[in-house]
Amino acid sequence: MKPSFSTWTEPVHILQTPALVGHEKYGGTSKYAVGLWRYGNRVPDQFDVDADGDPLQSRSQGAYLLVERTLFDLGTAGRDFTAFARYSTSDGNSTSLDNMWNIGARLRGPVASRPHDALVVGWTRSHLAPKYRAAQAAAGADTADSEEMLEITWRAALTPWFALQPVLQAIWHPGGAVNAPRTTILGARIEIAI
Repeated sequence: MKPSFSTWTEPVHILQTPALVGHEKYGGTSKYAVGLWRYGNRVPDQFDVDADGDPLQSRSQGAYLLVERTLFDLGTAGRDFTAFARYSTSDGNSTSLDNMWNIGARLRGPVASRPHDALVVGWTRSHLAPKYRAAQAAAGADTADSEEMLEITWRAALTPWFALQPVLQAIWHPGGAVNAPRTTILGARIEIAI
């Protein structure tokens, strides 16, 4: 239902060469982004219907705001501590969510002997759209008003071309299910750059 925090670790296709590490040394790096999105095609509303009982058709749309800031370095180029936050919203007509918060922090080079590793901790709160909740209630399913997730992931760069990234997620009310107070997921991602 939401993006994983693994998107805040290093990209697969960028190898951390000495030249790149030197280029990225701490300088108070900040990133700010604002975006708008809209579906090109009309999609069915998840609750509202026309006079014939068919779902209304509309173009879903939304927006997001992203802020990321390197707060301090750890004394070595490429090792730093970064905080991030993102807020996104949609009209909630055809999507199950109408707004979402992501906040967290990334520690690059958490251990001096492993400067290319990254440890990320993040929290997400996804608010379920009123129309989604109404559609679920009409189908006999009671929903919570939101889903929350805590995620911890460590990207271990084992070689310049291979990384292993285990991830632990704790999700409260997954999919808004009232009867599922918490679910724990353990997974892993493998990256091979060739």
